[in-house]
Amino acid sequence: MEILKSYNITDKRDRYNLCKAQGINLSDLVGQRIEVKAYMLLEEADNQTGELRKTLKILTPDGEIIGTRSRTFISDFCDFLTFMEDDAIDSFGVEQKRSSSGRNYLVFKA
Repeated sequence: MEILKSYNITDKRDRYNLCKAQGINLSDLVGQRIEVKAYMLLEEADNQTGELRKTLKILTPDGEIIGTRSRTFISDFCDFLTFMEDDAIDSFGVEQKRSSSGRNYLVFKA
């Protein structure tokens, strides 16, 4: 496991929990606005295939952990940080779209 990016993680317990806890799946929160206390972008090997996968974990001000492996969402999230020229983010929205092939995917909303 490698931590690619993190923000506002000052407590070692929070760092551990963001790395290890399953938490709430981001796809269960479609249509909602998520408040952010801290986040971590990890890269780890998939247990079944060995393929490297990115996982984004969010820590809310209430102490809940939210996670996703959605490539589209993670890409949009990172693009937003690059565009803003800052690693800070206080909240974001989550939407779901359907591709032309009929597959649902998550979309980041600033």
